[in-house]
Amino acid sequence: MCGRYQAWVEDDEIVRILEIEKRGSAEEYLRQDEVTPGTVQPVLYGSAVKIRAHLSLWGVRLMPEEGKTGRFLINVRAETAAEKSRFRPAFAPADGARAGDGVHADRRAAVAASGYYEWRDGIRYRIEPEMGGTLYLGALEIGAPAEKGAGNPGRRHLILTTSARGEIARVHSRMPLFLLREELDDWLYDPVFARRRLLGEWVIPMRVEAG
Repeated sequence: MCGRYQAWVEDDEIVRILEIEKRGSAEEYLRQDEVTPGTVQPVLYGSAVKIRAHLSLWGVRLMPEEGKTGRFLINVRAETAAEKSRFRPAFAPADGARAGDGVHADRRAAVAASGYYEWRDGIRYRIEPEMGGTLYLGALEIGAPAEKGAGNPGRRHLILTTSARGEIARVHSRMPLFLLREELDDWLYDPVFARRRLLGEWVIPMRVEAG
C-alpha cells in the first residue's frame, strides 16, 4: 500500500508545469518529507493539449451507496481498477484525459514523489529507486462531490497499488504502481496502454532502508 510518501522532486519539467499552473512558486509542494492522506497535493493529468498539474485532495470518503459508510479510501488495487464500475470511466477510450479539464472528470493521473514509507513490526522503512531521482505513482482522479473552500480544491485522487516485488515484498505485500518518466504520456493519454500497465512489471531496482 502507500500511506506516506516523500515529495522531494527534482524533475525540472514537472517543477515548471506546477509553477505555471500555480502562477508562482511550487516549492511548498515539491519539498515535502512526509506527505499524508487527506492533504492537498499536486497531481499530473493529461489535458486536451498537454500534461498539466493541479491541486487535489488525496483520498475520498465513500458514500452510503458504495458501502462501508465513512471509510476513507486512499488506494486502489491496480489489478482490478479498470474492471470496477467505480473506476472504469477512467480507462474508457474517450476518457477525460482528452475531453478537457472538468473538475469532476474521472481520469488517470500521476503523483510525483522521491520515495515512500512502509512500517513493519514498528519499524519505518524508506523505499526509493537505487539510482535516486523522481518516482511517478499511478493515480486516479475521480468525480467525487466536494465542497471548495478552506483549502479544499474540490478534486480527489487515489494512488494505485500492485503486488510488491523484490526487496519491497519483505516489508509489505503491496506497493504503489510506479511509472517511468517516459511512460507518463502513454499512461495519461492511451487507455489501452494504461490497462496493460496496470498489470506490468516495474524494472527499476529499489532500495529499502530502515529508519
